[in-house]
Amino acid sequence: MEETGTTITGTTAGDGANTILTGLGWRFQRTKNRWHLPGSTNTEPDHHRIEATQTALADDFALTTNLQQGHTTPGPATPQPTPPDPSLRQTQALQRKIEKQNRTINRLNRTLNSSHTVANHTMSIHTTPTGQRRARAEELLAAESARLVELEEELRELIDAGAVVVSAANISPGDRASVLGRWYVVEQVNRRTVTLAVSGGRRNKVEISHLDGHEPQEA
Repeated sequence: MEETGTTITGTTAGDGANTILTGLGWRFQRTKNRWHLPGSTNTEPDHHRIEATQTALADDFALTTNLQQGHTTPGPATPQPTPPDPSLRQTQALQRKIEKQNRTINRLNRTLNSSHTVANHTMSIHTTPTGQRRARAEELLAAESARLVELEEELRELIDAGAVVVSAANISPGDRASVLGRWYVVEQVNRRTVTLAVSGGRRNKVEISHLDGHEPQEA
């Protein structure tokens, strides 16, 4: 019997899942046309990564989850859930909306500036929208850009009012970060993601906008 680990099926090219899943550490298996969570074979389900993925995909995709518990050697105790900070939940939700809005704007810009790359040279092709199609794309781009400005202003207002915000600027290796109420030690920080130390010596990469708690390490 095939040992699959944790997988996701049902995505299609261009549906937006690629950016989300890659950011959460999933890897696409082309030969099997599915996403796979590295290190998940012959281990208990990585609940915090699964829950983070569900949260990230919930706005745009209908999801069905089937969890089967395996039989593995017990590891360290799983960190117990703690209530997320209400204001941080608001700012993180807004940051996820801003990321989604940026993806939408980038997609519209690509539509308006279509090109084809061959042998390290960019060659224009005749797929750039013209006439009514171009006018509609430009109209959508203007509307989505205006919406992005609104979201960014809303985030600034929350921060000015004292809401908690987590970003790459205020997270450092050694800090503790929470995903869906479970706390982990931060091992690495990138512009948009953090790498967390998980039980059993595993490491998980999570988008910063999906953290719901942050505690700086004690001096």
